[in-house]
Amino acid sequence: MTINENGDIQLSSLVDTLKAMKFPIDSSMLFYYSPTTGMYVYCGNDPLPTHIMIPACEVAEEGNRKIVT
Repeated sequence: MTINENGDIQLSSLVDTLKAMKFPIDSSMLFYYSPTTGMYVYCGNDPLPTHIMIPACEVAEEGNRKIVT
């Protein structure tokens, strides 16, 4: 998974990681939950372009773990 210098997560790299773990994501509509707005954010269909990022402010943290829903 790719995280830039601001702490933003490259969504396409996260999706590739999930696919490698055998999650059935191929050709799916992809969203992430925004704790800031309390809504799901639509990002597009798989495969995603590499420029789509999940902002660091939208990534929850629990201890040393980053959590994206």
